[in-house]
Amino acid sequence: MRIAIVNCKSRKQNYTCSADEMYGLSHHYKAQRGFFIKGYDDWYIMSSKYGIIHHTQIIEPYDITLGAHSSNMTKNQKISNWDELILEKIENQINWMIKNEWVIDIHTSRVYYNPLSNEIKRNTNYIKQPRGVNTIKEIYDISTQMLDNNSLERCLEFISEKKVSKTQDIPKWWYHNNFNKFYGTSGELKKTYPNEMNEGGILRVSTGQFNQHKGWVVDESLLPNLYQTDSGQWRINKNKEK
Repeated sequence: MRIAIVNCKSRKQNYTCSADEMYGLSHHYKAQRGFFIKGYDDWYIMSSKYGIIHHTQIIEPYDITLGAHSSNMTKNQKISNWDELILEKIENQINWMIKNEWVIDIHTSRVYYNPLSNEIKRNTNYIKQPRGVNTIKEIYDISTQMLDNNSLERCLEFISEKKVSKTQDIPKWWYHNNFNKFYGTSGELKKTYPNEMNEGGILRVSTGQFNQHKGWVVDESLLPNLYQTDSGQWRINKNKEK
């Protein structure tokens, strides 16, 4: 069994509900949840109040937040150090998972990961989180799409790796089976077809990290291999690739 553990979020509902609904106000959490649903057997949440909880567990709202101040935090929320009893509870819960031979990927910020024991760190996988206000959502959205054509391991590498600078996004020819070919940067292409692509996804085609995004390629020879699924998703038929 392979699971993901994600940290709780500062944005929370103000009523009793499942943990999944409690943190569902967070765009970061929703993007991570989409990735977990597609890539894992299950996922859990590391809460600064409740310890490790399953996403279906019913919890009450609370105002404890770890880490730096966020623009999303309410006036009643506060920065707090780890409660030793909660940290001990988390250690015991993760050790139980390890003893039961679960494969554990920890998708948390450093403030949640660093206090864990060295033994836990040796027996789990830490997925370094993207940096930047909107980067987490973008990277996890892209990684969820990547799961269609890539292994979970490759997607986890993509989440953790240092991203290519946008300054390397030089003008080039772009090709698509349904649209006119286009010359320019990925940003210029996005402006021309604003509803047809994700900015991060098309940038990664431009910088060589993706082969295609929403049917757009920079390698014209891939056009005969592109097709759309019944749901409208673009794919590359690998059996036709030379």
